[in-house]
Amino acid sequence: MPEGSTNWSSYGIVEFSPIQNYKQSDLDLFYSTYGTNVPVGTTPTFAAIDGGFYDPSSPEADPSESDLDLEYATSLVYPQSVTLYQVGDASAGDPATNNNFLDALDASYCTYKGGDDPDFDARYPDIPDYTYPGQNLTGYYNGTANCGTVPTTSVISVSYGSSENDRSLFYQSRQCDEYMKLGLMGISVIFSAGDSGVAGIRGQCIGPTGAPVNGAGRFNPMYPGTCPWVTSVGGTAIKPGGSVHDREIATTAYSTAGGFSNYFSAPDYQKAALASYFAKHVPPYNSSVYNTSQISRGFPDVSFNGQDYATAINGQFFPISGTSASAPGFGALVTLINEERAKVGKKSVGFLNPVMYRHPEAFRDVIEGNNPGCGTGGFEAVEGWDPVTGLGTPKYGKLRDIFMTLP
Repeated sequence: MPEGSTNWSSYGIVEFSPIQNYKQSDLDLFYSTYGTNVPVGTTPTFAAIDGGFYDPSSPEADPSESDLDLEYATSLVYPQSVTLYQVGDASAGDPATNNNFLDALDASYCTYKGGDDPDFDARYPDIPDYTYPGQNLTGYYNGTANCGTVPTTSVISVSYGSSENDRSLFYQSRQCDEYMKLGLMGISVIFSAGDSGVAGIRGQCIGPTGAPVNGAGRFNPMYPGTCPWVTSVGGTAIKPGGSVHDREIATTAYSTAGGFSNYFSAPDYQKAALASYFAKHVPPYNSSVYNTSQISRGFPDVSFNGQDYATAINGQFFPISGTSASAPGFGALVTLINEERAKVGKKSVGFLNPVMYRHPEAFRDVIEGNNPGCGTGGFEAVEGWDPVTGLGTPKYGKLRDIFMTLP
């Protein structure tokens, strides 16, 4: 990947208050050590949503995720702008969700199909249901919910998700519709696949009653990666003893997420890849373990290195692993492609998946590794698309050239 050279494209990173708050001193340490193309003191463009705030000294603040995302996103695309969408106020008891974020981008979504779910999505003004004498309400957002008030960037990367079955099909489908709309608007929406293999959030699987269980159980796919209208990014690693020029393997520091949706059907753009996969590599599990219909949405779509990122956190460097590193890295690559298109007067690429599935040659196939979980070894990385690493890792030059040929 080359360095950015203009400021003709835009890249958005989503973080949620009150926990995720970056430290500028960490960003500066990273820029002075590794991201030397970025001037020390460079800050993201701050876009507050529903009381989103910047306070790294907050006792609830944990800078690690924000530091990771911003250090690498900014260094890879600079001098293109990076917008930090900081979502939600200081209330840890009523945290903001992806729905609250989407409301801020598109006013129509605030009322689409009845609007957000008051049982799961944050409500504004943020007035606690119960208060007690002396309760500190500083930082609670007393304004109305942001609806269509925040500009969109051309690429949006989100490193947060949940188990698909944590919410109803209606809830997840409503949100998935909005991701489709954003793609049609020319916005590439990118999500990390997850870090628990074939299990869901916190390694939970689906029990006999449909409730989450620890240990063995039915595979529990991660959302929004299972939504057909986002690009789900899995994680890869350099093989022990190998180099950056070698074919990568599925991550070993954690289990990169992948599998098949229990809610969403396979989109047309993915059907040929799924047919090829099942014709050659039928997994050794029956329908009590995962959705064996062979016609459901598979994820991830692609992969990107996601292991041992040197990250400045609280003044020191730590090796951080996770698909939460893979997603912003892949998003940076797309932002650089948008930059090249902008130079010749073309618009941003928007929804990526149909083009990528038509051109598997633009990816390095990953054929080693697996994604264990739920008391099993999970799925295996194999030739072609697979539910561990998707199409593989991108070849920047080839993928750029393909998108440059499009209108």
